[in-house]
Amino acid sequence: MFEECGEVIMRIEEAAEVDIADDRPVAMRWREAHWRVIDTPPPLQEEPDWMMHPLITHPPEGWRMGWRFTARSDADGAVCTIDAVRTLTGWELRNVWA
Repeated sequence: MFEECGEVIMRIEEAAEVDIADDRPVAMRWREAHWRVIDTPPPLQEEPDWMMHPLITHPPEGWRMGWRFTARSDADGAVCTIDAVRTLTGWELRNVWA
């Protein structure tokens, strides 16, 4: 399933479904596979100029644009670290490392 992931980062912009529990990601569905989060994800907190009104100079305290987490595929056991970003239409994966 993940021969293209290898040890090289994949920069992608692909939609995924991310399941959140207790304010953290716990699983996702991506490329027709179910993945389980296997670590404690840190939040991604970049300045979200594409989501904020021009008069807002800083994101609200506690705001996070997404998560970086390590997940294992239920299909074949592949493990990758993933940046998942919340967009206006759902979740999008941006970076994947093996």
